[in-house]
Amino acid sequence: MSNDIQIGIPCVYEDLCFWLGVGFGVLVIVAIATLVWSVWQDKRKQEKQRQIRKEKIRAKRRGKFR
Repeated sequence: MSNDIQIGIPCVYEDLCFWLGVGFGVLVIVAIATLVWSVWQDKRKQEKQRQIRKEKIRAKRRGKFR
């Protein structure tokens, strides 16, 4: 009888469980990176649109924009 403390589910194939864990970790990291990238891109896009709106308003005030 073994008195080892086991945390998590028992794993028959240790290598398979290890690589599944690595794959899951990579998947989580990629998901977080994708989310951060998406938010950053959207922020840049909104900043460009805000700048264009400011320029149009300034041009309207000067009477150069129709």
